[in-house]
Amino acid sequence: MQLGIRTLALTLAAAAACALGAARASADTARIANPGPFTLNVSNGVISLGASPVSWFSDAPFAITGTAAPDGSFTTDAIDPPAAAMNDNSLSAGSLTADLKNQVLSVHLAASSGTLDPATGAATLTLPVYGSLTASVHYSITVGGVNGSGNTTASCSFASLDSPQDFPLSSSGSTPSPLIPGTVSGIPYNPADGSVTLVSGPLTTSDPTCSLGNSLSSDVADPIISALAGELRGSSNSGTVWMIGTFSPAFTAPVVKPPPTDSGTGTAGGGGAGATPPGGLTPMPSTVRCVVPKLRHLSLKAVRRKLAHNHCKLGKVTRRHSRKLGRNHVLTQKLKPGRTLPAGSAIPLTLSSGKPARHH
Repeated sequence: MQLGIRTLALTLAAAAACALGAARASADTARIANPGPFTLNVSNGVISLGASPVSWFSDAPFAITGTAAPDGSFTTDAIDPPAAAMNDNSLSAGSLTADLKNQVLSVHLAASSGTLDPATGAATLTLPVYGSLTASVHYSITVGGVNGSGNTTASCSFASLDSPQDFPLSSSGSTPSPLIPGTVSGIPYNPADGSVTLVSGPLTTSDPTCSLGNSLSSDVADPIISALAGELRGSSNSGTVWMIGTFSPAFTAPVVKPPPTDSGTGTAGGGGAGATPPGGLTPMPSTVRCVVPKLRHLSLKAVRRKLAHNHCKLGKVTRRHSRKLGRNHVLTQKLKPGRTLPAGSAIPLTLSSGKPARHH
């Protein structure tokens, strides 16, 4: 009878050890192997309001920094992508016609949060956005049978830092593209290189607020403001965001070893060979890449800082005179911004040596 009780106790202990090991393995598969600081290099993306894109980042890659927790949740810092110069265009509303020139769009991305499941590749990111558009306006309008024309400046803002427009992006999202035929769809996270495509579905955006830089009668100002707001709002008053990014370092899924089994010695769950390491995590090498930043016109100090941030280094420097750029500012760069190279790659540049000397 005592032998039977002992056998039953060993069997229960082995079962409990297996259940604990399985639970630990299941928990560990939901963790990432190298949490901590990261950079999300956004090399392709668009923000649209209404029916038209208002910001496009293809030619101006930028980096978003953040921190990831072991469970895959992460936060990102606020970022101000480079302001975008928009093409001149015209608009009309009733008897109003207006030409818009010198349009500059500034988009701001507030601090955000997201999740990443390295086991499935599913990723989400809530991106809070706000921004402004400034323009020079030449208008012509008929009011009460009287024709009038003139010049003014205009400023429109959408959302704000205190009340941004939230775009919920997902690797499973999908939306009609305002730039290319067809639909843009999300792509799950790839732990091999850290790449992911995040897409928001169309959602209702906040109405823009527009104002003019000089005092005009409401008969003239109101149609201009309404037309400007309509240009940003579009016919559907819906907006989308999509971006193609690469996490650096890439977050790899941990290697989880199976739980130890009872070897028949009555020591099930011992810490011998084959036991799961503490936490069940086997560190994997991170993938860090040099993503060539846009450096033209930047000072040498800013260049060094930006290269270090993107895991690159300064390469061969050539110099030539420039009448427009001061000494030690970038005239040209051979490598196209957004190109991905091995970490520590040298980026050659041509710097200004200042204005040519005058000869009397």
